Amino acid sequence: MNMVLKEQMTNTAVPPSIPRITVTSSTDEETSKSHKTAEKIQVRLLTLEEKYRSYLLYQQIKAFEEKVYLSYDNFNVDMLLKMFREMARRCKGARDIYTLAGLRQALQVEIRKARMRQRNKKTDLPEKKPEEPDQVVQYFIWFFNNLKYLRDLRANFVDRVFNPLFKYFYEFGSTGPDRERSVDSAMSFSNISVNSVKTFDSHVTGLSSFSGWSQLGLSETGSQESDENIHTTRKKMLARAALLLLGREFRDIKNLYDSTEVEKISHRLSFLKEQLDFLIDNESQFSSEMFSQDSEKAVCHLKVKNSRTYSLMRLIPDILVKFQKAAWLAKRWLELDDMKTKDLNERLQKLAALEGQFSKRLSALSKNIQDHESQLERGTRELQNLLKREDRTSDLELKVHDFKGKISKLETDMQTLNEEKIKLVKDIEGTKKTNVSGHTNLLTMYERNKLQRYAIERQIAAIKFQENIALKDMEVETEVKPNIMHFTNDVQDRCEELERALEQEKREKNTLQAALYPISKDKEFIAEKLREKQMHIAEERGQVVAKYVGSSNKPEVIAQYVGSSHRPDVSFRSLPDDNGHALNGSLSSRSILHQPFTSRLPPNYLIEGRDSSMQTSPLSDW
Repeated sequence: MNMVLKEQMTNTAVPPSIPRITVTSSTDEETSKSHKTAEKIQVRLLTLEEKYRSYLLYQQIKAFEEKVYLSYDNFNVDMLLKMFREMARRCKGARDIYTLAGLRQALQVEIRKARMRQRNKKTDLPEKKPEEPDQVVQYFIWFFNNLKYLRDLRANFVDRVFNPLFKYFYEFGSTGPDRERSVDSAMSFSNISVNSVKTFDSHVTGLSSFSGWSQLGLSETGSQESDENIHTTRKKMLARAALLLLGREFRDIKNLYDSTEVEKISHRLSFLKEQLDFLIDNESQFSSEMFSQDSEKAVCHLKVKNSRTYSLMRLIPDILVKFQKAAWLAKRWLELDDMKTKDLNERLQKLAALEGQFSKRLSALSKNIQDHESQLERGTRELQNLLKREDRTSDLELKVHDFKGKISKLETDMQTLNEEKIKLVKDIEGTKKTNVSGHTNLLTMYERNKLQRYAIERQIAAIKFQENIALKDMEVETEVKPNIMHFTNDVQDRCEELERALEQEKREKNTLQAALYPISKDKEFIAEKLREKQMHIAEERGQVVAKYVGSSNKPEVIAQYVGSSHRPDVSFRSLPDDNGHALNGSLSSRSILHQPFTSRLPPNYLIEGRDSSMQTSPLSDW
C-alpha cells in the first residue's frame, strides 16, 4: 500500500500518526537497512572495550523506550472500541471480527466497498461536494499500520538489544536458557568472519575461556564434541559450582563470577519475548492467559460485556506493557553487568588476592586433614581393641560352655570305664582258680582300664581348672563391661566426628582446588593480555617517534581531502575516550581513523545515522 501517514490530523475522530514510520511498498529494502544497522551495532560491540559496551546498549534501550512512550500517547483504547463497534454494526454478524485476521478481512471488504462507490460516483456533477473519507476505514488502516510498526519495533529490539545481550553479556552454560529459544536464529554475522570473532573472543572478555567469561565462544567441531571437550566442559561445570559455593564467603567471587541474577533475568526476558512473538505474529488467535496483569488498567474502565471484545481491546496495551517490561529487564541486565569489575588491572588484583587466600586456606586444610587422619587412625585402633574387649565376655561364655560339654563327655566315658571295671573285678574273682590264662588276661584289661580312668580323671580336673579360670574372668569382665561400653561409645563418637570433619575438609579442599584452577588460569590470561597491551602501546609510541623525527611534528596531509566537499562529518556527543573523558566537536572520517579503537564510532552514531554512508530509514534508526 503506497501511502505516507500524516504526522497530525485535525479531526479528533481520526487516529493520530505513528511516530517516524514510513509505509512503502519496498519493505524488503527497509528490513535490509535495519539488519545492516543491527550488524553495525554488533560490530561496534565487538570492537568496543568491555567497560564501554553497556553504554551503547543503554542508548538503544532509551531510544526503544521513547518509541514505546510515543506509541502509548498515539493509541486510544476508547477510540478503538468506538470504531470496532461501528465495524461490528456494519458487518452485522456476517463474519468473526473478534480476531485481528477477522478484523483485517472486514477492513478489506470495507475498502472494496469504498472503491466501488468511488467508481459508480457520477463525475459530471462538479457542484456536488466530494464524499468525506470513511473514518472507520481510515482508523483501521492506521490501526494495522500501527500493528506493523509494533512488529518492526519488536524486530529492532531483538536485533539491537535482545541478541547483543545474549551474545556479549551472557555466559552460556548448562543452566542457561536454550539458545534457539532466546536468540533470534536469523541473526547473521555476514560481515564478520569466524576467525575475527575468535580473535576478539579473548580480547573483549578479559578472562580465559575456561572460566566461562568468554562470551563469544564458538564451537569448532559443531555438535560433535570430543572426549577432551566433554572433560573440559565437566571441569568448567565443577569450577562454576565451586565458585558459586564460595561466593557466599568471598565477595570478590560474586562480583567476578556469579551470574545467577543474570540467568534469572535472561529467562524472564526470553519468556517475555516468546509471549510477544505469539501475540504480535498470530492474528488468527491469541490467548488472554498471556496478558500481563498491568495491561488490565488500560481497559478496566471500558463497559464491555463480551470477553472476546475485551481481549481484543486489551491486545495493543498488553504489547506496549510487555515492551516496557522488556526494556526494564534489559536495563536491569546491564545494571547487573555494570556491577562486575571491568578494569583489567583491578580484576587482576582481585584474582591475585583470591588466589592467595585460596592457597593459604588449602595449606591449612591440608595440615588439618593430615592431623585428623592420624588421630582417626589411632582412634580406630583403640576402638577395635575396645570392641574386642567388649566381646570378651561372650567369648568366655562360649569357652565355659565348651568346657562343660567336654567335662560331660569325659564323665560319660568315666562312667563307662567304671562299669567295665566292676565287670572285670567280677570276672577276675571267678577265674582266679579255674582259668589261670584267662585270669591273667583279665588282670591286664583291668590295669588298662585303671590307666584310662586315671587319664580321664586328670583331663576332667584340668578342664575344670580352666573352667574356673574362665568363670572368674567372666565375672571380672561382666563387672567392667558397662564402663568399657561407655568408653567405647565415647571413642566411637570421637572417631565419627573426626570422619565427618575429614569429609567436610576434603570436600572443602576439592571445592577450593576446583575454584583455584580457573582463577589461576584467568590471572595468567589477564596478565598476558596486559603485557600484550603494554607492548602494543610501546610499539605505537616507537612508531610515532620514528614518524615525527625531523618533521617538526607535522602530520601527513592526504591530498584527496584537500578542498573536498563530500567529506562526511560525524558529530561526537559525550563520547568517552580511553581515559573515560568526553570528546566533543566534529571530526572528519580521516581523524576518526587516528582515534583510539573505542572512539571511532560514538554510541549515538548508530542511533542518529549522521554519516551518509550509514543513513537508514527512520524506523530502522528507531
